[in-house]
Amino acid sequence: MRTYLGFSAVAVCSAVHTASSPVTRVVTLLNELKAKIESDGKAEQKVYDKFACWCEKTTGRKAKDIADAKEHIEDLSVEIKKRKGQLGSLSAELAQLKKDISSNKASQKEATSLRNKEHESYSQTKNEMEEAIGALEKAINSLSGAGMNTGSLISKQSRMMDVAADLRGALEMAPRGIVSNEQVATVRGFLNNPSAFTQTASKVGGVDSYAPASNEIVGILKDMFDTFTSNLETASATEAENLKVFEDLMAAKNKELTDLQSTLDKKEAENAEATTVEADSQQDREDTSAQLEADEKFFDDTKASCREKANDWATRTRLRTEELAGIEKAVEILNSPEAQAAFSGATSTFVQIRAVPKQLADVRTRAFNALKKVSRHNPTMALLAAEVGSQTGWHFEKVLTQIDKMVASIRKEEKEDVAAKENCDEMESKAKEKKADL
Repeated sequence: MRTYLGFSAVAVCSAVHTASSPVTRVVTLLNELKAKIESDGKAEQKVYDKFACWCEKTTGRKAKDIADAKEHIEDLSVEIKKRKGQLGSLSAELAQLKKDISSNKASQKEATSLRNKEHESYSQTKNEMEEAIGALEKAINSLSGAGMNTGSLISKQSRMMDVAADLRGALEMAPRGIVSNEQVATVRGFLNNPSAFTQTASKVGGVDSYAPASNEIVGILKDMFDTFTSNLETASATEAENLKVFEDLMAAKNKELTDLQSTLDKKEAENAEATTVEADSQQDREDTSAQLEADEKFFDDTKASCREKANDWATRTRLRTEELAGIEKAVEILNSPEAQAAFSGATSTFVQIRAVPKQLADVRTRAFNALKKVSRHNPTMALLAAEVGSQTGWHFEKVLTQIDKMVASIRKEEKEDVAAKENCDEMESKAKEKKADL
């Protein structure tokens, strides 16, 4: 009966092991862990791909911004140099234009002053000559006999005295050469003693008749009259010619002044524009240089951060691959016929409970080695490998505990990855806002 009961107990224990043994639980948990790692890997891959895409677009955009800024700075430098040269040339042109305008105004002022003096001289000469011509005409009329036969001798002599007085100014104005010295002496004799040139001719009807003795003087005065008249006409013609020359000169000078002033206004406008463009280009170059410096720093920082993240991701991917390979190897070992037989035998007998069958030890050693291989960068996997390799805890209770801890740790890392993704999204949002501000 005891033997039957013993074998029954063994059979029951064997059935329980088959249904849910520690090994089966370990394999199940390892498979769940593997699925979780693979799922997390895919989620992390999406996050990293998005971050990598952001890095590529951001660095590409910044690289283009930097290249465009350098090209713009070069163009601005050329423009500034061009404007400086233009301003130098305009400065010389403006100085010359102002000098020409000043010279033109001075010429007009000088020509106007000269014209006024010429006209004043002409007017004075004209008045004097007109007075002389009038005096000569009056003297000729008086001495030619008209009115000389009427009146008394005294009245005639009085008129001769008036004529002589009028002729004095005319004689003084007479140009040299129009009368000979002898004629001048004759006229002066008349002027000095007009009465001597009057004589009694005869009595007609009881009245004395006087014949003028001034025929010679009348001839001289007529010559002078003709000369004065001719000179006045010449002076008037000269005045008219001088006036026309002056008006033509002033018209030309005024046109020249208008052209000079127009050119000056145009050049001053060009100078103002060139000054504004040069100043704006200087400011634009300073602003672009400052922005270029900021963009280059941002580009270098972003590139370094992206490179660091890429290296971390490569390491993380490699470790995950090694971790999955280790788990697969451990599951393969634990699911092998040898392991199943060894663990089955270990849980279906009550003989030498604390002894470890050699076959079971070999399976545990292989599982330990597989887990240890991927535990170099994972402390939790190292603890799990240590528990598998322990000679006093080979029933997997501690192994299960460690797996539970590993699952909890993975869930914690999952939360951290979610936080990292949110941080990445925030960085991308800030970068877009900064680009919009620029």
